[in-house]
Amino acid sequence: MEYQYTPLDPSGNEIRLLHLLPGERHDAPRILLKHCRLTDDDVPDYEALSYTWGDAKILMNVAVGRYGGMLISVTENLATALPYLRKKTSTRVLWIDAICVDQRNLKERGQQVSLMPALYSRAHAVVVWLGQSTDDSNLAVDGLEILASKSPEDWSASIPFHPSNKGRAAKLPLTEGHWRALHDLFKRPWFGRLWVVQEVRLGGERVVMQCGERLLPWSSFTRAELSILHLEPSEDGSILPLSSMALYRPGMTKLYELLHKTKSLKCQDPRDKVYALLSLCADIGTSLQADYTKSLLEVYTDVACEYVELKGKLHFFRDITSPTKICGLPSWVPDWSAKERTFPLRPQYAAAYSRMSCLHASRTELGLQGRLIDTVKDVCVIDVFVDNRDSELDELVDLLLVFAARNGLLVQLFGDLKFIESLCRVLYTNDYMDSFADANPGSNLIRREARLALVCALHRRWGRLTRRKRVRSSTWTWWHRFHYPWWALKYTCSGRSLLLLESGRLGLGPDNTMPGDRVSLLLGFSNAMILDAAESGKYKAVGEAYIDGYMQAEALLGPLPDSTEMLMKSTSAGNYVWMFRDRSTGDVSFEDPRLGPLPPGWSLLQEDDLNTQPRFVNRNTGESLSAFEDPRCDADSLAKREVQLDTVTLV
Repeated sequence: MEYQYTPLDPSGNEIRLLHLLPGERHDAPRILLKHCRLTDDDVPDYEALSYTWGDAKILMNVAVGRYGGMLISVTENLATALPYLRKKTSTRVLWIDAICVDQRNLKERGQQVSLMPALYSRAHAVVVWLGQSTDDSNLAVDGLEILASKSPEDWSASIPFHPSNKGRAAKLPLTEGHWRALHDLFKRPWFGRLWVVQEVRLGGERVVMQCGERLLPWSSFTRAELSILHLEPSEDGSILPLSSMALYRPGMTKLYELLHKTKSLKCQDPRDKVYALLSLCADIGTSLQADYTKSLLEVYTDVACEYVELKGKLHFFRDITSPTKICGLPSWVPDWSAKERTFPLRPQYAAAYSRMSCLHASRTELGLQGRLIDTVKDVCVIDVFVDNRDSELDELVDLLLVFAARNGLLVQLFGDLKFIESLCRVLYTNDYMDSFADANPGSNLIRREARLALVCALHRRWGRLTRRKRVRSSTWTWWHRFHYPWWALKYTCSGRSLLLLESGRLGLGPDNTMPGDRVSLLLGFSNAMILDAAESGKYKAVGEAYIDGYMQAEALLGPLPDSTEMLMKSTSAGNYVWMFRDRSTGDVSFEDPRLGPLPPGWSLLQEDDLNTQPRFVNRNTGESLSAFEDPRCDADSLAKREVQLDTVTLV
């Protein structure tokens, strides 16, 4: 007989707890479900389970009641976990969403999701169930314990792949078997599930990971992740095993930031792309609540409107991709359920530190101020996975040769150093170690290596083509020396196209960019945006782009003085800000020399060490703005500088 849920009290914090009755491993599990209240004064003693549901089509029955008179259908992964979680001689009390929540009751689901922050933060322990043991799972756990013991306490999760840690992979006492086992472990479904981000964040140090019968404290796992995170890629180009959980900094509390970072993680209901993160966000508050009676279109539009209307932010534009499968979704609202096709572009300075200027907004249209600066002339899709094989490298170079030939650019490609440097800046989106005021923790690639690798590849391939026969080459002589520049291209170029603009500039945009699309700079957004012209002078957003010659706010403020160069610097808050260095003196400042003095009443608060993120403060009104909202760069101030702004209406 199917178990019939007794309704929870909708007016209070009532929950169900699962009492897992004792028994031996081979016995069929039996459970009891009991109602209780989760209040500040009376917190029941229970543990919360973090797991993945698995295939919803493969169901197994769990007996409810001391004599198993009723049955609840659960997925195979959960049914398999219960015997491992059960105690032999005493009852274990758990909260497990698939059983403790009536999944058919949409109103109850929404209400219980809103209680999940309290459920996981007040649980006696949070148990992560990774699955049953396999031939190498114990070896993987052994490897994590070894890595945890070797992790220095002062390493920060925000500084991966630092050049000073080069060679540490060889010093760690792990065998090839350990690394293979860790690769296998991190492929388990739990590491690709979205809800676990919230569950382990709220569980904190009370989280325990379980794989079969092996247990590992969460603190040991995070230390092991830090050890891996600070290693460079192996010499053959393969990636060291690393779980997605290493990417989410504890201080990351903005919804748009979490939505961006977790886009590749999976959940059964695409509305949970938002709902699974709400409890972790400090910038949204209670304005958005889980409501499963809303459509996916409504949920995603709610988030976009929240940021535009209440926060005045366009940060979520980084996640715009097209096309979408959500019928009726405006082009300016990201489809966070869409499969990740590109790695994110690093925020640039294309619109300076300007403030968003919204002229009108509805749930279907968004009118912004910015500049339409160029038009796409030609497109070359370069979504090539650059591996360490000659064929992959040749394919990429062939695409560049064909693109250059049909646009009359072969002479520049082989003889114009400035053109080569521009092409390299575009292909790598200028993400070089020497683009940073301090060592770039995300890259050890330098400009000279990227340029030299491209020149070598072009001449090598051109020689093969003109000789019309395969010649013995010294590929491997220089391949290892310049392997990293090619390995890095898969991050910048995956899912993107090389663009030639009417102005002659080069760019890197979404792979569905078409000739005739417009290039825009939108106030309040850090990168360029590709637009597709719609009806009545309106546009559809295609996606963000890197356009050489426009990314230092040249279209708004004019060119930088020859004596000044722009560099990026990390702050103690984990953010990056653009700084300006005087080439003659070496002095570094947050102040853009093109902007001039601040308006009356405004001042810039900046610590002497430049490691903290500055703020703009108005001593007359008390108004305070972040470093990314310069009062000299709003629409009115730019108009006074005689900058011609366009109205861009997105649909």
